[in-house]
Amino acid sequence: MTAILDVIDVHKKFDRPVLNGVSLSLNQSEVVCVIGPSGGGKSTLLKCVNWLTPPDSGGVFVQGERMGFERRNGYWKQLSENAIARQRKNIGMVFQHFNLFKNRTALENVIEGLVVVHGVPHAQAAEKGGALLERVGLSHRADAYPHELSGGQQQRVAIARAVAANPALILFDEPTSALDPELVGEVLAVIKDLTREKSAMMIVTHEIKFALDVADRVIFMDEGVIVEQGAAAQVIQSPKEPRTRQFLNAI
Repeated sequence: MTAILDVIDVHKKFDRPVLNGVSLSLNQSEVVCVIGPSGGGKSTLLKCVNWLTPPDSGGVFVQGERMGFERRNGYWKQLSENAIARQRKNIGMVFQHFNLFKNRTALENVIEGLVVVHGVPHAQAAEKGGALLERVGLSHRADAYPHELSGGQQQRVAIARAVAANPALILFDEPTSALDPELVGEVLAVIKDLTREKSAMMIVTHEIKFALDVADRVIFMDEGVIVEQGAAAQVIQSPKEPRTRQFLNAI
């Protein structure tokens, strides 16, 4: 299989170590769910992959290109913010708290990246954006502003935005954690539908049944390290590591 993502010995420290030598690969079209207790490093890992939070050491490679750096005269040189933004063109990200532009409609939020970053003509972008809103069940809310939408609707707009440019890799950072319980199902249904696409996905989630249902592989993280990983059914239903069993038995 072709690796879309390679994370190699990544470390990150804030007031304490958050990632302690994390290494993993994600193959083309593979869906990986990352589970574990809060504070275990899951969200930080995603932000390091997308270079929103550069790691202190280690390497992140997306489609073979090292994030944040370029090879020049035999040495790794740090890239400018504009160059890093260009690297993110093949990465879509869905955040916990939606991160929509408050002064733009649902449709405008979806197509912003297509027009500004990818240079797609506005009419073409609007046509695609409309189709994506229809796919996530929000074609009737295309002209609504974020404050006029429920949390679940806002997150569905954010998902449509993340997939608009057909990225090779989509990152989901606990996409249902900010939602009221009755809205969780509608967002999970949209994500499940997207897993049928060819994009590779890494989904940080506390929804264990959902992970079992959609993931090709599950990674359990705690205290900044990968404790266990494997096929979803194996990790969730028959974990090998005592820490994994302890976590799953407690939820």
